[in-house]
Amino acid sequence: MRRPLLFKRISPLLRLTRIQPRAQRRKLRAQLIDLLSLSKDDIAQLDVRALQEGDLGFDLLEGFGRHFRYHPRELPGDKMGYEYNPQSQRFDVPNPHRVENLFLAVGAALLIGSGFASLYIARGRISHPELTGSWAALVVAVLTLFAGFTIVTWILWQLRFYFGREQPNSLAPGMAPTQTGESSEARGLTETMRQNAFNYSVPVSGIDQLLFTWMPDLIFSPQPLQDIARAQFRNLLVLAAVLLSALIAVFGVSAPGQRSLVFMLYAVLAGWVLVRAVLRPGIGSTELSVLSVIGLCVVAVIGPVLLGLVLPADLPAPLGMNWALLAPLLVIGALGAAVMLLFSVMAQTLRPTTIAMANHLEVVSFNGVPNQILIHYARTLQELWFEKIPNRRYILHPPNVAGTRGAFSGESLEESQPVPTESGPLTIEYCLGSREYRWLIGVASLALALITGTAILSLVAVLRWPVGAANLIAGAAICFLVALYCLRSGQYLWRRFRFTSRLYWLEMQGNFQVSNVDFGNVVQDRFKSQKEVTNVEDMTLRMWVADIDSVCYGRNRERFIVGLAGNPNESQRLAQFLADFARNQATIVSPTSARDLERANQIAEMNRSAALGNPGPTIPIIPLSGPGHGGGSGGST
Repeated sequence: MRRPLLFKRISPLLRLTRIQPRAQRRKLRAQLIDLLSLSKDDIAQLDVRALQEGDLGFDLLEGFGRHFRYHPRELPGDKMGYEYNPQSQRFDVPNPHRVENLFLAVGAALLIGSGFASLYIARGRISHPELTGSWAALVVAVLTLFAGFTIVTWILWQLRFYFGREQPNSLAPGMAPTQTGESSEARGLTETMRQNAFNYSVPVSGIDQLLFTWMPDLIFSPQPLQDIARAQFRNLLVLAAVLLSALIAVFGVSAPGQRSLVFMLYAVLAGWVLVRAVLRPGIGSTELSVLSVIGLCVVAVIGPVLLGLVLPADLPAPLGMNWALLAPLLVIGALGAAVMLLFSVMAQTLRPTTIAMANHLEVVSFNGVPNQILIHYARTLQELWFEKIPNRRYILHPPNVAGTRGAFSGESLEESQPVPTESGPLTIEYCLGSREYRWLIGVASLALALITGTAILSLVAVLRWPVGAANLIAGAAICFLVALYCLRSGQYLWRRFRFTSRLYWLEMQGNFQVSNVDFGNVVQDRFKSQKEVTNVEDMTLRMWVADIDSVCYGRNRERFIVGLAGNPNESQRLAQFLADFARNQATIVSPTSARDLERANQIAEMNRSAALGNPGPTIPIIPLSGPGHGGGSGGST
């Protein structure tokens, strides 16, 4: 019986995790796959099985609004493991969110406490029908608890921080031990070492020119830090333009109702800017173009006149709210947060303190295959593995010596396992005394103050309902929005990790010629040995060793080099070591086992007998090479 496997379109409540684009989900339709028409291997790859416990993940604290989600079984290559070695704790990176979690915990406790207080007030009003505002108190309580438990989810998500042995990310795409070749990123590393200089992108837009004039060291900083600075600087300019335009427009309106409408429109505009920044943490911004500036100027000057012509003078305040207080609260609070975030970025700008490369050159002549040097080089680097962790290989080009003569080149680039430089846990005292974290403490403190305002205003709105409730609830929402802007924008600034590692770069260039070499007494010996030898004359062997400082903003984020210091002693030691190894390569094939010694004695006896003119007894001679005997290396008798 042919039983087809039916894949149906899943509702948005229960959706496939692998299908991310919305358009792709909409195009997903019922598809029939006939299992009998597929091969056994194809059916095995489908991984068809019954739903098991844990496939439908439901967790109240894992994100509101998307509780039901189908999690397919992950492939082994998709899992990020954490490797623990009790003999070494160098990779136990301290949690960078430890201090931030303290501020979040206090804010979550305040919000949850305010939410439960509102719940008890709602319960008391529901049990006494003569009291009003019971359902409003219940809605405010639910929203406050939602905000509090959202922050709790945030804390739990960043409660622990793990770095595995395959982390942080490599500076270039890695290569397997059996692979050869290179990548453009790896070639960029070699050019940085060769040129003894870093390549920085130059700001091109006018806003970037203004930003980099204010922060000259920002050009030396990693790209993520530059992106955060660009986003916050644009948000600052937009909010400042909104504030200036609002001030001009408000002074041009005399009617109170029309003035409230102007305040409300500018508050909505500022809120839209903040929502865009919250949805894209760190890099979300609104571009202030020339047309936008012209539009704000026209609205500020002409808008009040048009409102006076279209709307009546006795227009009431929109929604009966005090927009003259709410709009400045939103705009000024957002401006203060943007300024503190920019100072936080400025405190983390990095100017390279060391850019000094060193290499050692050796000119080597030897008889042997050049690839033997790379093999010995790999054995030597294995002894230098940090904590017995293999190096990360970025480039490998074995020397090509095909033919009887010609030119060859070989190359290898490896990096040792990056080691974190910060091993101690973050504390409030350390952050206050550290230049990199001092302003982040200010941002977290501002967010905590705003969350505290959210909890207080929501509770007061419930207590005083309905007097001024709309203004209080709007003020609580504004405080929470600005707090989210602070926390989300500063999230990646807390995840700054610095590492140290070592780069090894070996270059070989030269010419080779293949020749035959005979061994033995040409006049007397009747039995001689012959070997094909690769002769290399004046090969250039250049060894580069550099100690690098790198930084990344997150566990699986790109890593950037911020410091480069050559190690002349190590480069000289390795270059001389490899040169001595090449010069000591053996040309004559010598016995290496008891069977080889036995055969050599037989050959010597036969030579002596032949020299005396006495053939002597017939001695069975075992072939020097044959099936199952592991014969000599290119020799013949």
